[in-house]
Amino acid sequence: MALLKVRRRRPIFAAGLATVVLAFAGLATAPAQAAMPPAPPLAYVALGDSYAAGQGAEPYLDSCLRSASSYPALADVSKWVKLVENAACSGATADDVVATQLKRLSPATDVVTLTVGGHNLDVNGLVLACSTSELACATALAQREALLAQAILDPASSPLVADLTATINAIQAAAPNATIYVTGYPLLFDEGFQDPALAFVVNSLTVTLNTVIKNVAEANGATYVDVTVAFADNGIGSTDPWFSFDPLNPFDPENLHPTAEGYAAYYTALANAGAFTP
Repeated sequence: MALLKVRRRRPIFAAGLATVVLAFAGLATAPAQAAMPPAPPLAYVALGDSYAAGQGAEPYLDSCLRSASSYPALADVSKWVKLVENAACSGATADDVVATQLKRLSPATDVVTLTVGGHNLDVNGLVLACSTSELACATALAQREALLAQAILDPASSPLVADLTATINAIQAAAPNATIYVTGYPLLFDEGFQDPALAFVVNSLTVTLNTVIKNVAEANGATYVDVTVAFADNGIGSTDPWFSFDPLNPFDPENLHPTAEGYAAYYTALANAGAFTP
């Protein structure tokens, strides 16, 4: 009986083996699947003011004070990104971005970054005024506080909100397929700064300005990127500041602009937000 069982299983085993052989034969003769081609790099255009241009991290490439240490230049090193142009220019306001920086945008643009608003508020002018006299400082402060209060409490009537909104809308019209990332500004001063009152005033205004920028960006379909955390503990007055600042020369154009380390922090914040990931 045992022998009979063995003989009955042979055809079943042979049939199973034949099936396996045929299956492998089919795999051997099947055409190989073509590998997926790598995704093309993101077409990236950077817009904005001195903080997007790279002022503060010499040497400069042109009269707009664009630098090879700027965050757009750092993004261009990535294999995932092709920097079409860093159109940012030192001193640019939101109106200047619309008037002079949108030429390289197109339906083929994948990513746009925008850093603007600081010159609309003229934070540098505030610090300069406060380095001159108490009266000049108080006047400059009152002007900026009024602009920001209007932007927060009555955005519909705010020139700052209108300018930022128009800028984002113009970018969307020129680059309808792009994702737009709008950055805020870092807090300039650390607790150890020699003038705590000035540090508090300027940092407070920066927080409010960032709130305005964030509100406008999100209301218009752009992604807001906070950079204050990336600069934490590296403000002016800290043991390792990531800003240029010469208190003996308040007119130094490098003052209040990030160093190369600061621009690396900007790049990191944008990268963490997904700006440079296909």
